[in-house]
Amino acid sequence: HVAGIAALLWSANPTWTFSDLKQRLISTSQPVQSLRTKVMAKGRVNAYNAYHNIVPPSQEPDEKLWKDVSRVVESDHPYKVSSEQVFTINYPGAKFIRVHFEKIDFEEGYDFVMVESGTREIVESFTGKKSDFTSDYLVGDTAVIHIKSDESAVGFGFKIDRIQVITE
Repeated sequence: HVAGIAALLWSANPTWTFSDLKQRLISTSQPVQSLRTKVMAKGRVNAYNAYHNIVPPSQEPDEKLWKDVSRVVESDHPYKVSSEQVFTINYPGAKFIRVHFEKIDFEEGYDFVMVESGTREIVESFTGKKSDFTSDYLVGDTAVIHIKSDESAVGFGFKIDRIQVITE
C-alpha cells in the first residue's frame, strides 16, 4: 500500500525528492493509537490525505499538563506460571492516563505485560526487562495492566509506582 501511494504521489509530483515524499506520507498518516509506538508515522498511510495534503489534527496531549499521582500496583513477586492477571487502574475525571513502571521483569519472549485501554485495546506489550519506564498514554480515565505467563520460568513481574494523568 505504501509503495502504491508513493507511486501515485511521485507521478503527480515528479520533481519531489525522496525526503519530500517520505515527509508527505508521514505527515498525512491517519493516527492509530495502537501504532503510536510502533511506526514513525504513529498511524497508517492514507492515500486521500497524502494526495490532497490533508494533515490530521494532532491528538498528542501537552507534556506540560501531566500530573504525577502516587499509585502502587504490582504483580506477585515472582509472578505465577501459566496464568493471566488483570489490574485495572482508574482515575475519575482524567482525559488521559499513563503508567510509570518502576520495574518490569518477565521471561523474554514467553511472558508478557500489556498496557490496555479501558475497552481492552492493547496499546503496548512488553517482555523481558525494563526499569524506570513510562507507558504510552491512553485516552480516558482507565488503564488496564494485563499479564500472561507460560508454564516455565518466572521473574519478578512488574511494579508500577505512580500514574500520570491530564484532567484539563
